[in-house]
Amino acid sequence: MSTAPSAMRYRASPAAPSSAMTDPAGKRVSSRAPTRRAASREVRSRKNGTPRSRRSSSSSRRAGTRGNYRSGCSYAYAAMATRTRAGARAKCAACGATVRANDRFCSTCGTPIAAAQAAPVPPSIAPEPARIESSSLQVPALGEAALGEQRKVVTILFADLSGSTPLAEKLDPEDLRGILSSYFNALARQIRRYEGTIDKYIGDAVMAVFGAPLSHEDDAERAIRAALAMQRSIQTLNDDLERQHGVRLSLRIGINTGEVVAGLLGGDVQSAYTVVGDAVNTAQRFESVAPLNQVLVSETTRRLALHAFEFETLPPVTLKGKAEPVAAYRVIRRRDDEIEPDVSPLIGREAELATLRAALEGAVAGAGRLVHIRGEAGVGKSRLATEFRLALGPDIERMSARCASYETNTPYALIAELIRGAFRIHAVD
Repeated sequence: MSTAPSAMRYRASPAAPSSAMTDPAGKRVSSRAPTRRAASREVRSRKNGTPRSRRSSSSSRRAGTRGNYRSGCSYAYAAMATRTRAGARAKCAACGATVRANDRFCSTCGTPIAAAQAAPVPPSIAPEPARIESSSLQVPALGEAALGEQRKVVTILFADLSGSTPLAEKLDPEDLRGILSSYFNALARQIRRYEGTIDKYIGDAVMAVFGAPLSHEDDAERAIRAALAMQRSIQTLNDDLERQHGVRLSLRIGINTGEVVAGLLGGDVQSAYTVVGDAVNTAQRFESVAPLNQVLVSETTRRLALHAFEFETLPPVTLKGKAEPVAAYRVIRRRDDEIEPDVSPLIGREAELATLRAALEGAVAGAGRLVHIRGEAGVGKSRLATEFRLALGPDIERMSARCASYETNTPYALIAELIRGAFRIHAVD
């Protein structure tokens, strides 16, 4: 006995030859040819117009057939006469007669009609709506080992928006939320630009970490660059806010560098990557005493970024929780040129200097030259370039620019730096 997926049962004589047929699902099913007695029953059934049927099984209902036919009644055309969607007409596959939409059997030959629903029309897929990326906890996709607990030296930045209280008195809470979101989005863009990690939002303040989980050799410099860019980014927003509501928001920023423990911290349900240590508290204290629209840094941060920024020494400040006053420095601006180092005589690089001088002579003669100095970290690439630059005569015009890793995704960043240097355009202009 062979059973089709539509649960229609066919029984035939053991000696009868097998034949192939197709079930409503399109699969081939082997069955036995009907006996002579079964054939006579089939003829009587066709005359009556309605074949005798038993109670249909659940699988029969799923396949679209109406019943299990009496043993011996093998209908090879049961799966061939189908019905289209409601309201349409089909033809019986056995005799070719027209079948009405609601008929379960062919009125001419009595062949059962397998109810085959038309293939559903796939719904139209609407384009994915634009989404604003969440700025909280911008941790890169790293492995568990990179997010594990570890001691690191990082630079922490705290930025606090001041002046939102008068604005809250004038605006509806929804409007206030929209304005603050635009400010925080502007701050977050600058933090991500310099590859910092947004640790958390605390009221009107944001905390960012430079150096965890990804470390860079210039994290202190990146934090200060991000702070200055954050101050510039809110100027346009302040102009629009003042024009509409007569209020401007101020930004105070405190930066500190120190040792922390970085890793996942939280309860049983959810954990977040964060840093813990006295350096975090000190950065927040610097932010709390910073003048409006100013950036205040610690001694450690200033020392690490002295080559790239100018600082103003302030009187020692008293920070909450600190037993003694702490040295503080205000960031003035970026340096146009790096500090000329007081170097000792260069030894062992005569061949490299000779190569550079030969390239210079060719360039002076009108033949363009391109020299690439390559070597391991600390081998003396910058020292060699500085020594060559200091040896240039006053009749040689030179321009310089730095390639920074955080400018990788900024088109023509190096060319823009050269143009600013040639025309004495300051970075904040």
